[in-house]
Order: sequence, then structure tokens, then C-alpha cells
Amino acid sequence: MDEKRWTIFELGQEVSRALSRDYGGPPNERIQPIPQKRTIRYYTSLGILDRPVQMQGRTALYGRRHLLQLVAIKRLQEQGASLSDIQSRLANLGDKQLAEVARLPEPSKSTRPVYEPREEKFWETAPAAPGAPATPADQPPRAAPGPARARKSEEASEPALVTRIRVAPGVELFFDTERAADRSDARALHEAAAPLVLALKSRGLLPGSR
Repeated sequence: MDEKRWTIFELGQEVSRALSRDYGGPPNERIQPIPQKRTIRYYTSLGILDRPVQMQGRTALYGRRHLLQLVAIKRLQEQGASLSDIQSRLANLGDKQLAEVARLPEPSKSTRPVYEPREEKFWETAPAAPGAPATPADQPPRAAPGPARARKSEEASEPALVTRIRVAPGVELFFDTERAADRSDARALHEAAAPLVLALKSRGLLPGSR
């Protein structure tokens, strides 16, 4: 039977599912909980992730070994290993040895993804917190964002509704919207907020996370 192939976006989803059990998150905020497209390409440039196994036109396809490598990287980062340490530890490992480091869950035991990676760089485009490092530890430098689009004046906009959605115990979103949020909106916001919730838990900022 042919090995399953994933696009770079689908590969990120598989990594998220693989880490949905027994994963405490990165040791600090400079490292992404789950590698996104830009970081996956960066790992390839460093040589700690193999090049795609196949190209369909301009679309790169990845296989099980890439999944093992990415999950192994995140397991080692969880333990505090640097990328240079990871390069040394994973160099020339076969699939069996990678699987021992990655500890993928059994298919029957896998749960929903930690979060669904987005085509849009949702967290990459968010403004950095004051004093935060300019470049994450496991990401290449990126260009500064362009000027923000002009917003409509308050006089020209419709009256907004204040919507409240609970995305996790102790974490609620409050935002203005021009229409009522439905179940589909709530589900999408739960998924989009999952990296924030994971970061809060890993830093002991949520009730019962210490």
C-alpha cells in the first residue's frame, strides 16, 4: 500500500494531532507549540527535516518520516533542547529510532488536534508583547508588516454587538461584532485560540495548570 502523502498544511495538522496527548508545550514563548508552514520550511533549510518526497506541480508533499521528524523536534524542544542539539541528536536516525523519540499515539487513541493550523498566519501577524524577542527561537526572520489599512470611522459603521465566547476554563473572548456569532463562529474561535490557551497553561497562568 502506498504511503500517505500530505501537503505542508496537512502535515501541520497531523503534527498537531500527534501532540494532542502527552505534550506539555514548549519551554518558553519564543518557540511555537506546533510548527507552522514557515517554520517547517525553516527546519528543512537547517537539515533537521528532510526535503519533500514528491512535488505535484508547485505543491510539496510530505510523508510519515517528516511527521516523525517534526514530532520528535517538538518532543525534544519540550525538554529544553536547542535546535543545534536537535540537529546532533536526530542526524542520521532511521524511522524506528525517530519513532521512539516522537512517541506517536496509537491511531485509536489519537484525539482532536491541539489546534487547526490556518492558511493565514494568525499568530504571526499579531503584535508582539512589549519586551518580547523580535524573532522566535525556531523561526527565521520575517519582514516587518506593512501599514495597516484605514478603518471605517465610528460614525460610518453599524452599531456593534458585544459578544462573549468562553474558549477554555478561565479564558473568555469579548469582542465587538456587527452580527451575532453562531456555532460555526464559536467552533472556529475555539480552534484559533488553542495556541493561546496552550501557552497560558504551559506558563502556569490558568487555574490548576501548575
